[in-house]
Amino acid sequence: MITTNAATSTPVASTTTNSAGNLDKNAFLKLLITELKNQDPLNPMDDKDTIAQLAQFSSLEQMQSINTNLQSSSQNSSLLNSAAMIGRTVSAMDTSTGLSFSEKVDSLWFDSGKIILHTANHEIPLENIIGLS
Repeated sequence: MITTNAATSTPVASTTTNSAGNLDKNAFLKLLITELKNQDPLNPMDDKDTIAQLAQFSSLEQMQSINTNLQSSSQNSSLLNSAAMIGRTVSAMDTSTGLSFSEKVDSLWFDSGKIILHTANHEIPLENIIGLS
């Protein structure tokens, strides 16, 4: 969406940000299009500048894709490693009492992106495991 800045009568592109406060790819494209639409016809933006900006955009998109794939691979690896604990006895710290205990793992699941191991008497976050036998 393009609005006009009342002080200068220049079109201004509205942008969107992601949760980290950074411009997203749609905002980048809107800014680039606005820049191209409003460039000085007597002094247009150099083709090399446009190509460089598009190359940066492409690189950013590829890095985001790689990051997503790495996060997915990391979760899969953690899940596979945790699945190997099913049927085995783990030692963990009970955060409410501060005492350690050992129990056989019956199953596991994800809760808000964290792996939780289930035993007969406890639900143990993976980071609370202190030993495996």
